[in-house]
Amino acid sequence: LPTEHFSVVVGKLFSPTPSQIVETDCISVLRVDGAIHRAAGPGLYDECVGLNGAETGQSKITGGHQLPARHVIHTVGPIYSARRAAECKSLLESCYLSTLNLMIANNCKTIVGLVHSH
Repeated sequence: LPTEHFSVVVGKLFSPTPSQIVETDCISVLRVDGAIHRAAGPGLYDECVGLNGAETGQSKITGGHQLPARHVIHTVGPIYSARRAAECKSLLESCYLSTLNLMIANNCKTIVGLVHSH
């Protein structure tokens, strides 16, 4: 993907005004960081319920609700296993590609990345 489409914001989560916040999670689309949900308000949770989960490597987008971002992208990452290293690598690549494709489809120009791991 051409890099002129995006910019990466480095800094405090709620201080910039990015067009979206990306939430990466290893379990499910609903098990995201509590700070995001508290800041976004109950509407984010309600919208997430309507997404009906996601497969590992898949991203889904919601509104930003009360966040200083237009969107939140929820991505289900793989739980790493040395026995499944190649599969985990492929799934992780899919996480990034599906996130970038959603950014393009929703005309998002900046991104704040969050990683939630177990």
